[in-house]
Amino acid sequence: RLTVASPQAVGSTAVAVDDKLWPVQLETAKAMLIDLGVNDSGLEHVLESIPQLARLKTDGLAASIDCLTSILGSESQVASAVVEVPQLLGYAKDHLEAGIKFLKIMNAMPDEAA
Repeated sequence: RLTVASPQAVGSTAVAVDDKLWPVQLETAKAMLIDLGVNDSGLEHVLESIPQLARLKTDGLAASIDCLTSILGSESQVASAVVEVPQLLGYAKDHLEAGIKFLKIMNAMPDEAA
């Protein structure tokens, strides 16, 4: 069942709320973060910082976590990173890879060139 939030509640655009799928996706995302090593206080911070977590498709979230793991080297590093910057979870894998590649290039350049 879809519920539509009133335009007044969200600005001038109505938002379709999937009250069947979103709770399932949110619980799955929470379980993925716990499996990653995010503790209770970290999980609370992530949930407060990225309210759209319920809307993220589970396979996309898993791909982003896998990408971060390959970049950062371990699940514990990913857990620390997403607690520090929860918005990382909202980026698609392709965007994470491109962004990290850019940061590596900029970090390797002399200060004058950057």
